[in-house]
Amino acid sequence: RSARSELHFVQEKEWQAAQAVMFWVDRSRAMQFASRGLEPKATRAALVALACAVLLVDGGERVGLSENPGPPLRGPVQLERIAAALSLPGEPDYGAPETATLPRHSRAVFLSDFLGPLEGLEAALATAADRGLPAAVEALGTRSAIPVEVHAEMGESERPAPAIESVAYFVAAESITNVAKHAAGPATVEIARTGDLLTVRVSDQGPGGADPAGSGLSGLRGRVESVDGKLLIESPSGGGTTITAELPCE
Repeated sequence: RSARSELHFVQEKEWQAAQAVMFWVDRSRAMQFASRGLEPKATRAALVALACAVLLVDGGERVGLSENPGPPLRGPVQLERIAAALSLPGEPDYGAPETATLPRHSRAVFLSDFLGPLEGLEAALATAADRGLPAAVEALGTRSAIPVEVHAEMGESERPAPAIESVAYFVAAESITNVAKHAAGPATVEIARTGDLLTVRVSDQGPGGADPAGSGLSGLRGRVESVDGKLLIESPSGGGTTITAELPCE
């Protein structure tokens, strides 16, 4: 805890943590309409998005486009990528936001006249609001100081209970933090559901030798066992570390 007020401490930490902001700009044919003597609506929307992105990057945040596969990034090169992508025209008559690469816990900005059918927009908002465990861990990787590779074998219909997802996310987050601290990365996260068993495995190629009785791993074990799960630790000296959590899905 901070010696200052808790409110100030939380605000400061939030300010220090870089945010990811993803933009979707409707560039469909409907947005090519322009009043006499004015630029098309799509051009003005792109200009607003780019101006916001510049301000966010200047403030230390990461930005990206929701339809692009790359993670949100900082810097002038990323702004150039966004500007180039926004200069391309869209093909459909009416646009709908892309959410396939929208990181969990990111901020989303949608720009359109929203005069077309709203089904696509409503579906995108619903999808963006709850991406599930794999997407949450992928977003965690984009914010990590080390490279994180995520492999998931679990469909949306196979999602475990919310309490189990929370523990699984905690295992991934704590393990990635440990890799960044002790092994300097990269890390590989594997998520799979087999029947009623959810497995989360985080591995690295660091020096190994992790102490299973240490406070960090003991706390991780306690969290996993609180939902009747099992934590396995493999960390031979010089052979990297693998943390495996086996969790019941319900």
